[in-house]
Amino acid sequence: MLSQVSDFEVRERNLRAATDEVDAVVQLRSIAGRCWCESGVPFILVEAKNYERDKVGQAEVSLLITKLETRRGRARIGILMSATGFSSDAEDQELKFALSDLTTVLVGPDEIREWIDAEDIDDCVERIVSRAMLR
Repeated sequence: MLSQVSDFEVRERNLRAATDEVDAVVQLRSIAGRCWCESGVPFILVEAKNYERDKVGQAEVSLLITKLETRRGRARIGILMSATGFSSDAEDQELKFALSDLTTVLVGPDEIREWIDAEDIDDCVERIVSRAMLR
């Protein structure tokens, strides 16, 4: 799904860094034109949770935020994908960090369907990311 976005290049999968792991690292190909473009901030971190029944909780959101905070300012957007959705605690945790320059994009089942069904994937993903930025 990530590689279908024209501005995205999947640079790493299952990145094992010195202190953590990241499911995917996307590098932005352009620094202009989309809401995720910012000079000097070339990366988006992506985590995917494939739980059978449980919704993703606050702990997973907090962990993604910590991963963003420890990337030397080179990643300010984190995408957390979950086919089962998010708990209210997870959504509240995401809002707690709205005062910072970090954006955590919660992509649940509705957004995944929207992304898959989109005629213009770039515009669809930008809508999803901008909704998280303006939430």
